[in-house]
Amino acid sequence: MSLKSKILKIIKEETSFQNKIENLLDTQGVYKTSNVLGGLDQLVSVLDLDLNDESTRDMLVINFIEHIEGLNVISVNLDINHLGRKILTVEIGDPHSRYFGPYAGGISQLINEFFPFKTQPIGHPVFRRNDYYIKVIS
Repeated sequence: MSLKSKILKIIKEETSFQNKIENLLDTQGVYKTSNVLGGLDQLVSVLDLDLNDESTRDMLVINFIEHIEGLNVISVNLDINHLGRKILTVEIGDPHSRYFGPYAGGISQLINEFFPFKTQPIGHPVFRRNDYYIKVIS
């Protein structure tokens, strides 16, 4: 086998692996996919992601929220308020709940434990700059 054909074979295998990881990310979410690979750093490395890129962070956080186990997420919308802060509005399918504070706090805590950037529920006192603020609706 020539060097050129070996290189082409390796590139094909690597592309196939990346496609499988991207499919896993779409179906299972960033949390489970990173666990399969051994952590967020490995996921970032395999998919060649830049965590300093805002659109990449937005995509990862939205994907993370959409795949939280046990939470019936209907939609996640990202808006920027008049102060330039990113607000993630999470619509959940729990019409019987009247108080969503625990949901927003729980989502923020999960994100803060997993990612190197920080979130906080809307309405909490702001003592530091957060990357995202969470609002839950039904």
